[in-house]
Amino acid sequence: MSVLRRAPTARRALSDVARLAGAAVQAAAAPAVVTAGLLGASSRAAVRTAEGLTSRVAGRPVDLAQTAVSGLRAAGTLLTGADPLPTGRLRELARVATGMFEPEGDRRTPRVWADSGLVQVEVPAPAPGAPSDAGRALRRRLEGLDGVQWATVNDVLGRVLVAVDQRRVGVEDVVTTVRTLQDANGRREVLPEPADHPADLEPLLAVAAALAVDTLGVAAALAGRALPVPALSRHATLTVTLLDTQDWISGLLTRRIGRVGTRLVLEGLSAVLHSATQSPTVPAINAVASAQQLLEVRARRQVWRRREEELCRPDPDGTEPEDTGPSAGSGTRPVPLPAGVVDRYQSRLAPTTTAAVLAVLALTRRPGRAADLVKALSPKAALQGRESFAATLDLLMCRSGVLPLDGMAYRRLDRVDCVVVDGGTLCTGPPVVLEAHAEADGWDVAAVWTTAARLLATEDPGGGDTDGEDPGGGDTDGRVPGGAGGTRLGDPREAPGAPGASLRTLYAGRRRVGSVLVAPELDPHAEALLTTAVDTGARVVLTAHAGCREIAGIAEEVAPADEPTADVVRRQQAEGRGVLLVSAADRAALLAADVAVAPVRPGRAPAWAADLVTGQGLADACRVVRAVSDARAVARRSVQSALTGNVLGGLLAAVGSARGGQRRATTPGKTATAWTIVDGTWTAVRAARRTPPAPSVHTPWHALDPDDVVRRLAELPRVDDSPPGPLQRAWRRATGVTAVRVPVRFARTVAGELADPLTPVLGAGAGATAVLGETADAFLVGGVTVGNALLGAAQRMRAETALESLLLQQDACVRRETDGGSEEVPAGALRVGDVVLVGSGDVVTADARLLAAEDLEVDESSLTGESLAVDKSVTATPGAEVADRRCMLFDGTTVVAGTGRAVVVAVGPATQAGRAARAAGRGAPPAGVQARLAELTRSVLPLTLAGGGAVTALGVAWRRPLREAVSAGVAVAVAAVPEGLPLVATVAQQAAARRLSRRGAVVRSARVLEALGRVDTVCFDKTGTLTENRLQVVRLVPLGAGGDDEDGLLRRAAAGVGAGDTDAHETDRAVVAAADDRGVACAGEPEASVPFATGRGFSAALRGGRLVVKGAPEVVLRLCADAGDAAGRVQELACEGLRVLAVADREVEGRPEDLEAAATGLTLRAWWGWPTPCARPRRRRSGNSARPVCGCWWPPGTTPRPPLPSPPRPASPTPTGW
Repeated sequence: MSVLRRAPTARRALSDVARLAGAAVQAAAAPAVVTAGLLGASSRAAVRTAEGLTSRVAGRPVDLAQTAVSGLRAAGTLLTGADPLPTGRLRELARVATGMFEPEGDRRTPRVWADSGLVQVEVPAPAPGAPSDAGRALRRRLEGLDGVQWATVNDVLGRVLVAVDQRRVGVEDVVTTVRTLQDANGRREVLPEPADHPADLEPLLAVAAALAVDTLGVAAALAGRALPVPALSRHATLTVTLLDTQDWISGLLTRRIGRVGTRLVLEGLSAVLHSATQSPTVPAINAVASAQQLLEVRARRQVWRRREEELCRPDPDGTEPEDTGPSAGSGTRPVPLPAGVVDRYQSRLAPTTTAAVLAVLALTRRPGRAADLVKALSPKAALQGRESFAATLDLLMCRSGVLPLDGMAYRRLDRVDCVVVDGGTLCTGPPVVLEAHAEADGWDVAAVWTTAARLLATEDPGGGDTDGEDPGGGDTDGRVPGGAGGTRLGDPREAPGAPGASLRTLYAGRRRVGSVLVAPELDPHAEALLTTAVDTGARVVLTAHAGCREIAGIAEEVAPADEPTADVVRRQQAEGRGVLLVSAADRAALLAADVAVAPVRPGRAPAWAADLVTGQGLADACRVVRAVSDARAVARRSVQSALTGNVLGGLLAAVGSARGGQRRATTPGKTATAWTIVDGTWTAVRAARRTPPAPSVHTPWHALDPDDVVRRLAELPRVDDSPPGPLQRAWRRATGVTAVRVPVRFARTVAGELADPLTPVLGAGAGATAVLGETADAFLVGGVTVGNALLGAAQRMRAETALESLLLQQDACVRRETDGGSEEVPAGALRVGDVVLVGSGDVVTADARLLAAEDLEVDESSLTGESLAVDKSVTATPGAEVADRRCMLFDGTTVVAGTGRAVVVAVGPATQAGRAARAAGRGAPPAGVQARLAELTRSVLPLTLAGGGAVTALGVAWRRPLREAVSAGVAVAVAAVPEGLPLVATVAQQAAARRLSRRGAVVRSARVLEALGRVDTVCFDKTGTLTENRLQVVRLVPLGAGGDDEDGLLRRAAAGVGAGDTDAHETDRAVVAAADDRGVACAGEPEASVPFATGRGFSAALRGGRLVVKGAPEVVLRLCADAGDAAGRVQELACEGLRVLAVADREVEGRPEDLEAAATGLTLRAWWGWPTPCARPRRRRSGNSARPVCGCWWPPGTTPRPPLPSPPRPASPTPTGW
């Protein structure tokens, strides 16, 4: 009875256990899915079995079955990135598992994807003799099925895409139809070995199975250690190493069971042997690598699922998409893809391993040591670093929307050394005018240009008139040129010699008034893409396109216009380069490239021939191109780490003690592998999370009227200034704390200092001496290396802190216009579209288009080198160079007179100054000791290793013990490396940096100081560098019979400027400064004045009944009654390197209403002359030659004069100007 009473309790307990089991299915879905797929059991059979078992004990079979199935489906979706069981049966997984073990060359199981009513079935490529309409026949047959909405065949991907109604037709029906049609044609083509499509389930199940096997291997090895179970000999794992390193064995397996099956067999064998030897480290490393690949493949499926509807659309007219036909025209690669640094290391390591194993076996006659040496000399660390970088980068780029049609493209980035950019891909914006020609009276180039630009901005993209007379038009003679009323553009015509551009004729009524050359505007990231490619160190080739004229100079080569892009790619490949291509549509070129990147264009079919399909725009393409240099760096560091691990492991295997050292021979290699995984992963995270380059709008703002500029800026997307999220705010608060920020920054600086050519060599030498028991030498070498890095990092930290404090003191503020007036904001707060107000003395902090200007003059010497102020106006200047764009204000220039109102069109790196700085700062070669150390490492290191090997060989020849002979060779090799050179150089550079800091110079990197000792030519930029960028009176030449001395002339000239007038022109300020120095300045304001303006050529002021005029000599001479031969004297002063100003006056009665009109009949009083004050460089005593780089200079044999001396100070005999 007691048993019967406890039955309900037991039933409830079993029911709870059943529910927990259902939940456990979700947690263990990956092994369950793979196992179910391999066994081939259907989900219904599994449910019926579970129902039969649980009905006897649990009483709730339906709930248990539903929980298990839903848990399996949810976990499968979480694992795969899409529902792997669209039909509700596990038969699909059995088919997939069978296909994974099909031999290469005899693969007949097609890969299938089904999700959200879209089905993809793999089809074989058409045979050479197959009918050309085979794809159309398959399409018509599929569209004839009840429930099929549309179908399309993509021969590039080898897929047929079908949109189905899942309630009326199933996946099996589609697959059966495809097979039936192939059977009806009398053939069953063998499927080629494909690149893994992002929709394929096979790669995901393969890495999931590998992860499960490796995880079980780790668990078994740990359990074996904990339990009293004898371990297999460690030499049993030699089989795995031989299978991994012998290509012929893996090739044999691949031909029998396929590529995926070979990997699973090798992973399983490795896990079994390492668990039997109770060695969990290798399975753990393999599990980490498999987990990375699992996340990568899952991310591919997710991005495909997100973008499938966007990319896979039926063609509206019933024809095949333009990029889905056979891959004709691409040809084969002229030469094999050059091997990367990892591949070269792997190929060189194989014969080295064979020779080393034979030598150790002959010298020691111990097969155990030879076996340990084989395992120690594995290239796995180098391979795994590249693999981890590629897997992580692929994962993060997929999350950003980059679709990898061939995920192996990321594994080839380290072998890319040439970037080819399709010029047409860079030009995706609205049409803009490149050139204009006036062809009628009353119309000039500016009028034609601005009118055409306005018409293009308002034109229907599909519109355009015929290039002929308008029958409804009338005579427009007398119409104001530039007005849009009655004007139109003819249809575009091909422009000879301007690929990608078109010719448009401008009509005013019936009259042809001009023609313009039109091309699409550059993408905002077009320039950033080219500069990013250049920064990677690769050769950059740009195909010809008229719209790329402005940025074509960035590329190293511009391909001829008549050379197809595919031929450009093949030409670069024939020269031994790995080519990355960025093109949106050129299928042949994309198929030819080693890595093909294709941005999606709105309204156009995607480029299925590409390896990577990015979103709209070029921002993602910039990130992919930037990853080329990261991939090369990871590959280089991985090889260095692998080499260090192999050397140390080889020493332990060859001469280590039998009890301790020999058993740990694989430890250095495992450590190196773990490090390369971390390094590759972290580098990929930094590469993917790097801030994208700032967009740069290339609209010719100077060629547009102010109204058009404001309208176009209003149409641009605004910058997202949303506040950061909670995680970002928490991270900023954490890193903003001094106790955290300073150590982190110092650690990064130390890591940068350790990036030295000798650091890997010294690290390997220290490790080798430690392995051989010389711990004191190891600590000495390591201490010198670390100490050198600490000293260099401390100096750099001090210099950067000082530099940052100086930059903070120079932060400028600008006046930004608001709805109710204006406000002062930091320069960094400006955004494109803001309206700013500028006045005399203001520094322009962004590129801006003038909307209004009044007597505005700007000093642009910092940008153009022109030392004279440039007058500005609102009138558009189409076709003008930067120095002639009078309607623009540029970042870094200074307003010297007048006021203006302008709208910001570019900020930061997108400005003209930012682009020039970025172009000038690229490709700086290593200088000083760093370059010498790199050269020393390349040339001396092989000799050093050869010397150590020779000493070892001599020791063996003299029958010394192997350990003693190797120790002697290592000692010689380490002693030959100049480990003290970096430390001595750093100490000397630190001393020089301290001496310079006491003179007020901030040395950011002490390494550059070594290069100063080898300088033999010094180039100076005069304006703003040698000069102080201000005017100073140095010469006064009295003229006429006025009787005034120099003080009187100074007083008279300064009378036209009010005391403390900060808005006065720079020439007026120079005169007032000279009068102040002599103590003859006038107090108060003039009765009336006209400021200096470049267009007027002079300034005038009325004080005490005398009109004083100052200005350009050629202007003032025309206003004088009798100038005599004064013009000759002007030329003499100009030949002395002086700027000349004329001063004239006359008496007037009363107060004239118009001073400019009253400035006639003047009497010339004096010439003023001044250069720009500058410092005389002390160059002669150093023995160097000087080269001035400037737009103006003094004639040979002349010397500028010193400024006018002040009475309290005697004149200095040494000129202060040069």
